[in-house]
Formats: sequence, structure tokens, C-alpha cells
Amino acid sequence: MFRAEEIGRLDRSYFNIILAEEYDVTLQSKNTGHIWYIHNPEYPGEGECIIFHKHRASQPDHQHGRAQESGAGGTEHYGA
Repeated sequence: MFRAEEIGRLDRSYFNIILAEEYDVTLQSKNTGHIWYIHNPEYPGEGECIIFHKHRASQPDHQHGRAQESGAGGTEHYGA
């Protein structure tokens, strides 16, 4: 689950926040226009996220990778 303080730390100078809810965040880069959809199913473990990406809004998403929150308040990205 994404907490309000985590959502509040998103860099709004770089991203347009399209959607920000407890289990889903959708961001668009102001620089490239690329869109990321980040889903936090809390399964198989709390804090794990699935990251989807697309280059244009009209294109389908593709899985970009997975990430797990790190103890430093960021995320660790792995595989895709």
C-alpha cells in the first residue's frame, strides 16, 4: 500500500500525477511523456510493486519490472 507521505514525496516538477491511490500510482514524465503505472498488490510480500510502462497514452502497457521498497525510503528495482 502506498502511504500519503510517500505519494507526497513524488517530484511534481518532473512528473504529472495522473492517479495516486492506496494501491495504484500512475505518473507521466513531463520531459519524455512516458507513462508509468505502479501497482502495489502487497503480494507475495508487503512493499513489493509491479511497474508497467508505455511510451504514449494510446499504446498498451508492458511490464517494465518489479521493485521493493528499501529501508532508505526509496525503491530497489529488479528484473524485467
